[in-house]
Amino acid sequence: MNEEQSKMLVATIHKLFSRNALQNIGKIFEKTHAADIAAVLDFFSIEEAKELFQLIESQEKKSEILAHLSEERQQGMLSDLKQDEVLELVSLLEVDDAADLLGALPEEEAQTILNSMVKEVSEEVADLMAYPEDSAGGIMSTDFLALNQDLTVAEATKIIQTEDDDLPITFYIYVVNDNNNLVGVMSLKQLLLSRPHDKLKDLMHPEVITVSLSTDQEEVAKIVEKYDFLSMPVTDGLNKLVGVITVDDVIDVIREEAEEDLMSLGQAGMEHDVAFKVHFIARLPWLLLSLLNGLVCYALIYFLGVGEQDSSATLAVWQFAGFLPILLGVGMTIGNQVTTIMSGAIRAGKVDVGLPLEYLKKELLLAFSFSVLFFLVVVLLWGALFSWDLGLYLSSALVIQVWLSFVLAVVVPIFLKKVDFDPTSASSPIFSIFSQALGVSTLFLLFQEYMTHIH
Repeated sequence: MNEEQSKMLVATIHKLFSRNALQNIGKIFEKTHAADIAAVLDFFSIEEAKELFQLIESQEKKSEILAHLSEERQQGMLSDLKQDEVLELVSLLEVDDAADLLGALPEEEAQTILNSMVKEVSEEVADLMAYPEDSAGGIMSTDFLALNQDLTVAEATKIIQTEDDDLPITFYIYVVNDNNNLVGVMSLKQLLLSRPHDKLKDLMHPEVITVSLSTDQEEVAKIVEKYDFLSMPVTDGLNKLVGVITVDDVIDVIREEAEEDLMSLGQAGMEHDVAFKVHFIARLPWLLLSLLNGLVCYALIYFLGVGEQDSSATLAVWQFAGFLPILLGVGMTIGNQVTTIMSGAIRAGKVDVGLPLEYLKKELLLAFSFSVLFFLVVVLLWGALFSWDLGLYLSSALVIQVWLSFVLAVVVPIFLKKVDFDPTSASSPIFSIFSQALGVSTLFLLFQEYMTHIH
């Protein structure tokens, strides 16, 4: 489903949901791919998404949808389900997807489900869960095609033809010896075009590029990209074949790493799809650093500019002028964080430019929290050092700037997307223009009010 079709689907589901036309939504979901349904659910709150999730009758489709959701969404969707239903959904997943899903659940709950699963599958899932999430072991699949080197082409073909439906679709056949050591690789095309009596060991490529269980996922992605592989074998310390990383897993890794890099550039730390508390803690250090930098600038401007004979009016000018770097610095930090998150979400198709309410609500809650914090810091600091009236006016300016910055940083990327501009490259400079103009205007207006007040 392309971007335009996805937008239409989201808008349609929103309209039907608002009218409580749940039966119609269920019929649409029956004909919609699981990945597209997962994308739709991202535009609804957790509670609404749960209600929509229950409209899907097929348990197999439900499990596929879960595999396409973020960890936070997975936790939310499973939170109200009975353990038997969770067990059924997990059991329908591929082993690597099941490991990812259980990894998102509380440890006790995950262990209970593992204990209830078929022993052989449970052991495979537990083994994958033991590896770090960002390692080759953490993203590999244990479902792969490996054939003994002494088999002939005819024997290998018969094995493939007689395997059940669970045989993984593959372009590569990994060749192993009697000890399951990886000794070669060949393509499926090569197998089909070879003579029936030829042995695999005579056809295979013995030089196989592999990764170890502990290899970082980013390094895996680089190797796959360099050699244009469709899958990458994973071996243990004894060169035994233990898993395969497929190209779809690599694409996920590349996307995750790109988003992490983008978030770090914006000093945001993470995607929007995480809890409010985590967002607050991640963003706070950068905002405090910006505030501290502004305080240094304030001290330089005020204490180097003020003279001994200056009147109260002149002192007020220096006070407000010195506060400007704080105002603009905090505003720009907020802008970098929020525009980065919003641009990334829009680019990844996680937010519909016409329906940004969920994002706006979370950002406004963050704006309120930071406003209260900065208000108290400025009032107490300036009240103790200068006057409570001055602290009140300056803190009011900062609070207004915080709110304006949050709202602008949400709206600007959405507006740019609507007019077919790239939000990633254009959001920050456009935000800067409006944020700085509004910040200076706010401070100037409050300065005028303060001058009227002291006279």
